[in-house]
Amino acid sequence: MELRHLRYFIAAGEELNFHRAAIRLNVSPPAVSHLIQNLEEELGVELFERLPRGVRLSSAGKTFLIDAQQLLAGLKQAGERIQRIAKGQLGSLCIGFNTVSSAHPVMRKSISIFHTAHPDVQIDLQRMTSVQQFDAIHVGNIDIGCVYADMGSSQDLEFMELQRDDILLALPASHRLARHPKIHLSDLKTESFVGIRKSVNASFNKILLEACLSNGFSPRIVQEIESQSAVINLVSIGIGVAFLNAAQSEACPSAVVLRRIADLDAQYHLGIIWRRATRSPVVANFI
Repeated sequence: MELRHLRYFIAAGEELNFHRAAIRLNVSPPAVSHLIQNLEEELGVELFERLPRGVRLSSAGKTFLIDAQQLLAGLKQAGERIQRIAKGQLGSLCIGFNTVSSAHPVMRKSISIFHTAHPDVQIDLQRMTSVQQFDAIHVGNIDIGCVYADMGSSQDLEFMELQRDDILLALPASHRLARHPKIHLSDLKTESFVGIRKSVNASFNKILLEACLSNGFSPRIVQEIESQSAVINLVSIGIGVAFLNAAQSEACPSAVVLRRIADLDAQYHLGIIWRRATRSPVVANFI
């Protein structure tokens, strides 16, 4: 049985006239009659009762007409789904986020715009560190990573920079430097620092270390923790000072003062990463 058998039968069954069915199908009436006869022979049943003028569906034909209509409708829907998948309008997208990027206005707006344009794409957000995102991208556990990194395109990953965020110094409100009109890196030589573990965000630690070393000292880090929010909490109770992403300034309580460092020429680079070899239309649409 071929699809054209079903199309010819449906036309004849709906028109109840082989001649009108032939006009509808843009074929000759004998062609319709011949294919219907072949279909009946293959099924071993009569689908039509031949009358002096026209035809009518047999009991078996009435049932088969409903089934045939459903089959063709299902095939049409399947074809439409495949086309939408090929265009990236249907499917799923898994995005990795770290603590800071998950709340960043750029990414919130990007996801909102994408969802509005592609409402039938399921978006799965996975919270993980930047380091974990690089690993997850390599093994295919996520499609897009949203990371802070200063990198060009690697051999198998692409990086698109979205925004650069300033680096601020977070101080307890009672700290001596909180009232200074201008702060330099050299003012921090004797300070205790709290920061993010290297295993969580290697780029963050690299910026901190290089900035301090360029001014002749190695930062005295008294505590390393998992998240920027925990860093803010430690600063607020006076454990130490910290470099902070300006994108998190709104998350700071009144017990924390933020100051710019006059001679700190560095920024955090926010961007997305994806596999260079990906062929996903959904990923392409998001990019």
